[in-house]
Amino acid sequence: MALGAWGLAYRMGFSRFCRCGRPAHFLPFARPRKGSKAAHFMQEHIRTLYILGGVLALLLVAQAFWGLFLAYPTVFERMLRRGRAWVYVPLRWQGFRKLQILFVSRLLVLAITVTGTYLASLLFIHPETRKHAPVWVAAVVAVLYFASSWLQGVWSMHRYRQQEDAYYLLHDELRAKFESENKDYNEAQIRSLSANQHKQGLLKADEEGKLLIVLQAEAHRFRKARTATPRPPEA
Repeated sequence: MALGAWGLAYRMGFSRFCRCGRPAHFLPFARPRKGSKAAHFMQEHIRTLYILGGVLALLLVAQAFWGLFLAYPTVFERMLRRGRAWVYVPLRWQGFRKLQILFVSRLLVLAITVTGTYLASLLFIHPETRKHAPVWVAAVVAVLYFASSWLQGVWSMHRYRQQEDAYYLLHDELRAKFESENKDYNEAQIRSLSANQHKQGLLKADEEGKLLIVLQAEAHRFRKARTATPRPPEA
């Protein structure tokens, strides 16, 4: 996918510069005569930069929205496979809906990569560096692809942190309750009870369509009640 983005961005961006025979037509510090072809080209060039910058900003906002409200179960599923037995995965995260969300997530990463590379090409590539352009574009594509993939993970990871806080809030409350009642529960039993109650509570919230609201509220309660006592190490 990254190689495909490189090819598309290179053809779009570099071919545009090859239309102009003189570097002065698109260097940002050049001041061509008013009304000349060079002046018209520069105006078109600047207009294109603004349009691409706006499109890139919209794509980044769309990616943040997608990760926070639709694609976040990808992180839940990954953490569950890594042994976080208390992680709850939403009921609707399966089948065609799951495939659709994953597909759009990849499309957003690809669109950000292509748009960012095209924008960088318009800013920095000119005919004098033509022979080095493929290497430069390939490097930019690689950086933007991995950066946009990482950023998408950051937005989804925010929801995992909220669920983690909700789980440890319940865990701490159960442990304090058992200690106050002088009940002999070891850490493994407390973890098991916490995981079961945590999943049951989120399942109920999910069925009512309030999963994200509950996660946010419980995470806020955890941060508010946080003390200097460190979390117990994860199993």
